[in-house]
Order: sequence, then C-alpha cells, then structure tokens
Amino acid sequence: MMSKDNFEQKLPVFNAIPADEVKTPNIPVDNVLQEAENLYVWATHDKNDLVNNSGLAWDSYAEELPVRAGALRHAQSVWVSERYGRKKPIKPGKKNLQKLMTLEMIC
Repeated sequence: MMSKDNFEQKLPVFNAIPADEVKTPNIPVDNVLQEAENLYVWATHDKNDLVNNSGLAWDSYAEELPVRAGALRHAQSVWVSERYGRKKPIKPGKKNLQKLMTLEMIC
C-alpha cells in the first residue's frame, strides 16, 4: 500500500501541474520506474559528493524519487485497471461459480 500512500501524498502536487504542461510518456512507465529507482540507489552512494560539491538539495530532489516513483506505480496500476479491467462484475450463479473454480485451479 506504500505506492497508494505515495500517490495520495503527491496527488495535490500533480493536480497543480497545468494541463498544458502534462506530457504523454514516450517510454514505457515500467522503464521510467526502474530508471528512477536505479538513479536513487546510485545517487545514495554518492550523496555526500552530490550535496557538498554540486549543491544538490537532497531532500527536495533525491528523497522525492522513490516517493514519486511509488505514486507513478499506483497511478499506472489504476490506469491499467480502468483501461483493461472487467466492464461488468461476475454475478454469482452455478455457471459462473464453475468458471471461477476452474480459474482458481489454473492459477
């Protein structure tokens, strides 16, 4: 649930971005997430140099990477669920129960 917490924490920030500044990603979101997490890990190893030699505001930028990545991960999950999710819920019944039991045995 951490990703959902990140999403809820950052939603006001994201909603404050003007619509004309919102861009469609040109690489898969999974790649963006992995690159952000890699960057955070790598930057953590060099934290002292980055803060002392480049003046990087660590809390404002580096510490935000995992939080924003978590928010993006949740937003992507919601988007996928809405885009590809089931249109109608499965109603209980003998036929549907048999289908569900078959699916449970397969999974």
